[in-house]
Parts: sequence; C-alpha cells; structure tokens
Amino acid sequence: MKSQLAGQSKWNHLTMEYIVQESEEGIGIEIREIATRSVSETLLPPTPENLRRVTEFAKLLAEGVVFADNLPELAEDFRTEQA
Repeated sequence: MKSQLAGQSKWNHLTMEYIVQESEEGIGIEIREIATRSVSETLLPPTPENLRRVTEFAKLLAEGVVFADNLPELAEDFRTEQA
C-alpha cells in the first residue's frame, strides 16, 4: 500500500492528518487524529485519474478541518457525485 500526506490541520490539542492511500483494492482517504484514532474509506478503483480526484478531495477535507467521524458520510457523498 502506498500512502501520501495530503494535508494536516489542528484544532485545540488535536492534530488531523489527511492521508491518501493507494492499494490494489482502490484509492481512499484516511483521516488520522493524532493520539486519538483514525478512520479510513476506500473511495474509487485504482487509476491515475482517481488518485488525483481522491487527493484533491483529501485536501478539501484538510482545509475544512473534517473530523474522522464524518468521513463515512462524506465518502458516500463523494462516491455518489463521481458516479
């Protein structure tokens, strides 16, 4: 599995890292809440174009300071928009 950090944000004493992950299964995002927990979602099949789309989405999540608990709902919305 390949991973790349797309962005990072801080809120109070919490740091969130927005990581794009690429594997044979697909390309997805993991939001890592440092010292707390992380949630990951596979969003699209693995292609260079999908990697670009998911990376841009991860950057938007980082800019908006999105918490890990919100990723499943946002991932579903993203998948729907891409269909």
